[in-house]
This record gives sequence, structure tokens and C-alpha cells, in this order.
Amino acid sequence: MTRHTAQATAAFCLLAAAAPVQAQTLWDLSEPNISIGVLKPDPQVRDELTFLSAMYELAMRIPINARIAVVGDVPFAHFAENHSSNNGIGNPYFGLVAQAVEEDGASAEGEIGIRPPLAKSGPYQVVGLLADFDRLEMFLDRYLTLQGAIKLRLHAEKGAILAMRLAPRRVIYIGDENPLLTSRTYLGYGTYVGFDNGRTRILVGVTGVYDGDGVGDIGNRTVNQLSLDVGRWMGSVRPGFRFCHPLGLNLDRSLSAVYGLNLSFRLVQP
Repeated sequence: MTRHTAQATAAFCLLAAAAPVQAQTLWDLSEPNISIGVLKPDPQVRDELTFLSAMYELAMRIPINARIAVVGDVPFAHFAENHSSNNGIGNPYFGLVAQAVEEDGASAEGEIGIRPPLAKSGPYQVVGLLADFDRLEMFLDRYLTLQGAIKLRLHAEKGAILAMRLAPRRVIYIGDENPLLTSRTYLGYGTYVGFDNGRTRILVGVTGVYDGDGVGDIGNRTVNQLSLDVGRWMGSVRPGFRFCHPLGLNLDRSLSAVYGLNLSFRLVQP
């Protein structure tokens, strides 16, 4: 690992102390769904990571009935520079979501879930932390995450949408050595506006994480990002694009942007 990569690793471990964790996506519980995605970070140190260095994710949603679904994801990251490479699976997620839907399309959801500590220490963690810093707990080795979430979504005429999310997390260290990060409590949050007519979705959002055990004012205990998500169902397949830009000095000194592509597949044709 080069000197710059070692510095980046240390920086992202410190960043995790300020903001590990955010949210799952805005699940639609109407039918079973599997998606695959890739998130490509664009770090400020552009000569470090090769083009294929990225985070990859397999996610699923399996309904139990019309109002309850099992959700989960399995993250994987690939790290490569000029003379070395490293791969690894992150901490998978398993959760249960319950949803209530009004006649006008408004919905409320409650979610509980867990990320067991399967990630191993390695350079690939740098890529995972860069690619999805809203969910840094995916690549923290020797940490168990317990989480919950409340999501509200309001629909207006012609497909306009407003969505909000609060997601408390408890990240628990289970190793034997003195940890860089102690067990901590975080609150993930997000607000999204855009368009969703059931076939095409365009969402702009601001998301972030608040460190409940941190010190200093709110600015020192939060990390935020601006995101754009675009997707469109084409039969049983939905290609999508994601763009994220860090907000605030805690992130934009290390990361310029994150670019993502994903494909979702309906398991049952509507």
C-alpha cells in the first residue's frame, strides 16, 4: 500500500468516528425485487485507485404479505492500485419492514435490522468507506450494528413526492483489542423531493448522520451529502443512476463525488 493510501485509510477511519451509517433505500413493498449495483468513488487523490476499484452490492426485498417484507443486502468492495489489489465482503444486512399505505398513496414504514460483523481488515475497506459513507458500518471490521428506521412518504398530484427518514443506529465493538472507535449511537436522517409515478423515479435528497456520542456543536457531529437518483422500469427491469456529492469539510477534502449504476429486477411480472 502506498503512502497516500495509508493516509487515506487513516482519514476514513477517523471519518467513521464522526459519521458511520445512514440508510437503506426507499423500499417499495409492492412486489419481490432483487437489485445489483456498483458505486464508484472519485477521491481527491485520483492517482491511487484504478477504474475497477468500487463497491458492489446485491440487495433484495421479499414480501411476506402485502404489508411486511424481508430486506437485505450483501456488500463487496474491490481495491486496486498500480502494484496491489484486495477484495472483501462487507457486513451484510438483514431486516424486516412493515408498511401502512393510505388511499392517496402516502405511506409510513417501520424497519428493524442487523449487520453481523463479517468484514475483515484490509485495503478494500477504503473503497467501501469512500463509496457509501452514509453506511460506513458496512465495512467496519469487528463491529455489530443494530438499527431501526421510520420512513414517511407523501404523494401529490402528477407524481410529485416528498419523503423523510430517521434511522437510529447502535454500532457495537466486539473485538478483543482496544478499538479505534468505541461503541456509539448515531442518527441517520434524510429528506427527498422529486417525481415518482410508479414507473419513473427522480429524487434529489440531502442525507446525513448525527453522532450522538460526539463532542462539539452540531456542525462537528454531523456529516451530510447531496444525492440524485434516477431510475425507470422497463418491463421487469429498472436501470438506475446515482450521483452523490459530499457537503462540508469533513468529507469534501477527501472525496469529490460518487457515481453509481444499478439494475433492479422484479421477480413477479405486474
